[in-house]
Amino acid sequence: MAPLHKHHDHSVEFLSSGQPRFSQTIICDQCNAADGAAKRKLKLPKNFSFSPIEIAAFVVAAPHNKHTINYEMAYAIYLALSMAGEGQTYG
Repeated sequence: MAPLHKHHDHSVEFLSSGQPRFSQTIICDQCNAADGAAKRKLKLPKNFSFSPIEIAAFVVAAPHNKHTINYEMAYAIYLALSMAGEGQTYG
């Protein structure tokens, strides 16, 4: 059994489009926590959110064990979004 959370785009108020980058989605507790852990460790803006697909790219899930986070991949995703203009407001 795993706790589940609603994961949503915290950045919607700060994006110039005013539109979320992704729809609210149900994800597991550890994946939801990985979003915050990556932002804290990489010193990313609190108002930025990784999408569930992006989280899946930098989290390695293991049955009956803690997820591991590939922080280099998380940072590469953030940089790619910034370069594509989706992260412009995050500087």
